[in-house]
Amino acid sequence: MKRKFNFKQWMLPALGIAVFFSCGSDENGYETPAVKEQTATLQLEISGEFPTADQTRALSFDTDLNIPRFINEDGITSWKTHCFLRKKGTTTQVYALVDWTATTAADGSITLNTKTSELTLLSSGSSTVTTPQAGETWYIAGIAGDGTLNADRTQVDFKYSSTKDDALEPHQARVPLAFGWTPFVVAKASGERAPKITVTFRPQGSLLKVTVNNATNQGDAAVNSSIKIQTNALSTDGVFDYSTGVASVTDTAPVWKFTSDVATTTTLSRTISVSKGAEEVYVMWAYPRPESAKPSAGFSTETYINRFKTYEKGTTTTLPVRTKMFKSGIGYPMALDIDRPRMPLEYVAEYNVAEDGVSLLQTHSAYGNDQLSNAEYFTREQAVSKFTNITIEGTAYHLPTAREMAGIAPYRGVLALSPTSSYPADYETSGEYLQIEGETLGTFTNNLRASDFNTIYGLRFVNDTKDMVMAYRYQFVRIAGNEFNHCLVTSRYIGTKSVTLDDISKASYWTSNATDDCSRVFPMTGYLSEAAVMTSQLELGDYWTSSILDGSQYYYLQLMNKEGTRWVATTRSTIPSYGFAVRLFKDKM
Repeated sequence: MKRKFNFKQWMLPALGIAVFFSCGSDENGYETPAVKEQTATLQLEISGEFPTADQTRALSFDTDLNIPRFINEDGITSWKTHCFLRKKGTTTQVYALVDWTATTAADGSITLNTKTSELTLLSSGSSTVTTPQAGETWYIAGIAGDGTLNADRTQVDFKYSSTKDDALEPHQARVPLAFGWTPFVVAKASGERAPKITVTFRPQGSLLKVTVNNATNQGDAAVNSSIKIQTNALSTDGVFDYSTGVASVTDTAPVWKFTSDVATTTTLSRTISVSKGAEEVYVMWAYPRPESAKPSAGFSTETYINRFKTYEKGTTTTLPVRTKMFKSGIGYPMALDIDRPRMPLEYVAEYNVAEDGVSLLQTHSAYGNDQLSNAEYFTREQAVSKFTNITIEGTAYHLPTAREMAGIAPYRGVLALSPTSSYPADYETSGEYLQIEGETLGTFTNNLRASDFNTIYGLRFVNDTKDMVMAYRYQFVRIAGNEFNHCLVTSRYIGTKSVTLDDISKASYWTSNATDDCSRVFPMTGYLSEAAVMTSQLELGDYWTSSILDGSQYYYLQLMNKEGTRWVATTRSTIPSYGFAVRLFKDKM
């Protein structure tokens, strides 16, 4: 479903605008500093236009969504512009806020009319208020789009504002449009017709458009997350600068003054919510970095929705980048298909860390067939020091926290089973936390069931929104012939789909629709005692985390496959000198 660009009062002016400047108020987000000072007035008649239809389409990204059709749909009654006036050959500058009313003509064009006929001048920068004198040449420049004026009236800021930007619809953006320094001659005598000039508004920056298609097929699942555009090409860190340091002016638009010219990565975020099967268009505005800040490796852009699998489509992922100030609207269209949140189990490495400590094993079957070397076990201190951050074959990994390890098993919560237990056996845990890519989520409930001695099922990460509900299956396998023991953990995303614990506790549930399941094998490696003796191999699988409680209790994952007991849980130990296996987590997907 395409959304129209309903640009409100801070949005785009249209082709063929007739503009008459005069005094205005400080309402609707434009805050003029409350200082006591003199004012001056000036009569000036200005007509303005947006240059070409092509630029209009570039800004809206769709020839069917020409801006003049929609600019007044929301009943615009006021449209304001920050104006700066400079006396020729001097640094004398004054400021005026111009306010128009908007009307729609019979042919659909938009006309902006002044509320009054007189321009009220206020101080700007270090200059005192000066009344333009008859016959003097002055210049005027202006910028509209709901920017924030600074205290001395020399800069206009369009950085992210929670008050202004959070109130926008997904398809809206605050768009700065400016006209450059334009000369005029002050009327020579009282009562003489005010000078008349024409100015051209131009967009100042780049509009990013991201089309989000919710491809989830799980019940009424919805996406409640935020789009992030990570780029070292665009920025919101700066202001439009009209400072008075030089006497000369040109006909160019204002200069976007970066806080830093270094092309560091910038994250531009917009909160999104897209229902199942629906499509939304999100727009964001940013400014190209100057040529001097171009990184040696070139510009890069990454778009994603946190915790959700995203798929970029089309050929627009390598975006063209213009690094100079824009005089025309340039658009960067991107499209994302999203499909369910990423499952915690997907972050888990396929294999344990190898004995060299810098690579992963490529098999599970060695466990039980051959004795592990002592080097394949790590004390907690070794695990933390070696694996806090490590890159293996181009993938960044780390030792998981206890809350990340909850993506494998609940904290101290899975059933402890015996061959004589009554089945089915149910158990519930609450207050569960989960961590994904550094973001802590919670609290969740887990509903667990054992249908027999060798299998535990779980309906996990259940909360009110149900956007993270997943089915888990823990299978304890002991293969004959002295082959390896292991626990096979499988997860499947459910979301808000109507699936119960009864449903997932049947083998038939897991044999159908398994395309998107994620599975990991955890061998029963046992542990290395302080006496350097391997203990309970084939019966226990112990894996360190980086978390610690009260300075003396060390979290780890334990999988138990003893003849008389089955269980899997994130638990705690007071003996950090024991050697456990290590299973790493990816930093991000």
